Amino acid sequence: MSNEIALQQPAMTFAEQMQYAKTVCQGSLVPSAYRGQPANVLIAMDFGRSMGLSPAESLYRITVISGRPSASAELIAANVRRAGHRLRVTKDNRARTATCEIVRRDDPDFTFTATWDMAKAQQANLSNKENWKKYPMAMLTARSITECARDACPEALYGVVYTGEELGASQTGPDGAAEPVAVEATVERAPEVDLQPVRDLFKPFMAATGLDSAGAMAAICAAVGCSSGNMHDMTLMQARRAASWMEEEIAARKAQPEPAAPEPEPAPVYEPAPAEYATDDDLLGGF
Repeated sequence: MSNEIALQQPAMTFAEQMQYAKTVCQGSLVPSAYRGQPANVLIAMDFGRSMGLSPAESLYRITVISGRPSASAELIAANVRRAGHRLRVTKDNRARTATCEIVRRDDPDFTFTATWDMAKAQQANLSNKENWKKYPMAMLTARSITECARDACPEALYGVVYTGEELGASQTGPDGAAEPVAVEATVERAPEVDLQPVRDLFKPFMAATGLDSAGAMAAICAAVGCSSGNMHDMTLMQARRAASWMEEEIAARKAQPEPAAPEPEPAPVYEPAPAEYATDDDLLGGF
């Protein structure tokens, strides 16, 4: 169902939403996480409304796993594109790799990239799971999309940043969408951001640019799109870009030639006095 269709439906009052949730959660076609759980239905409806989904579509495209909402990779990709960012997936069936690239609309000169292959899946203890055996390329594609989207544009995902498969659901489709079961979430930890290269380059950057500490920090954060202005809020990719950009700025300023020193003014040249005024008496004669 398109966003336009969802938006054409009249908004419901809270009482109407509650009545809808109480009625729907009794249905046998509703996913098990919502059966007899009107509060869960309301939460899913709220998430879906922010994404332009109808109440009914929200229940099938947003799944709750161990208390956390999840979505299919298809829905996550749709939200990225809906926000105006460019998303592209490249697959190599022979090498069994999938690469997702995202270019933000507010930073068109940088491409976020995430690649998944079977070696990475094996390292994450995923390759022996049933869905990975049946649909390896689909699962690699889903993982590359969600990993790249979380890094490039988490604000476009409305807090629904994992697929059911990533949250530990045992029953999932090829795109990671899940019929949830009661399992503990096994969420991949975000990679730790190494800020040491930025710290090491900070003083040389200040010296090269002539900026004070606050000005240097503001310039670095602005260059990589860290809106808080604090390097401790940078993502892994932003920290890497910051160090690379600082090195380029320092090198560029070192390459600039030193301003040439002004040439000294020539000493005045005086012509010798004529022979007839060879002595002071001759020069002063008559005075």
